[in-house]
Amino acid sequence: MAAGHDAQAAGEKVEALLAELRSQAGPQVASTAEELVGCLVELYGAGLAEIDDSIPRLSGARRNVNCSWEHKGKVMRRIMNDSDGRRRDLVDGVKIYLDDGSSALLIPDKERPLFHINTEAPTRDAAEGLASAYEKKVMAWRDEP
Repeated sequence: MAAGHDAQAAGEKVEALLAELRSQAGPQVASTAEELVGCLVELYGAGLAEIDDSIPRLSGARRNVNCSWEHKGKVMRRIMNDSDGRRRDLVDGVKIYLDDGSSALLIPDKERPLFHINTEAPTRDAAEGLASAYEKKVMAWRDEP
């Protein structure tokens, strides 16, 4: 990264992010983040802009599927069976990680009779395709006898 304005802007961005970390998570987390940034710069010999450029950007898509209260448990069991053997997180729903870096988060709404489907993928088309695929799965599981 060239010295000057870009370095100054990156430094200001880091300071703003660290201030946000301090206010939300406390000074210990911010200190750890500062140390991490320093290690990355030292390890890779890169400036913050290069590090930022190396972070993959993902596109997202969302769907909502109507699902009665009576069918939510059945759908959740089917989601668990379908994602068995895959990396997944089970917090407020099921987040399924795919090999290409994509993910699908399926959340039963706590107040309304529906499922939220949120996907992330390297491209907008891939995110939309993944959301459509899970939308079809949830509808099929919901409609099973």
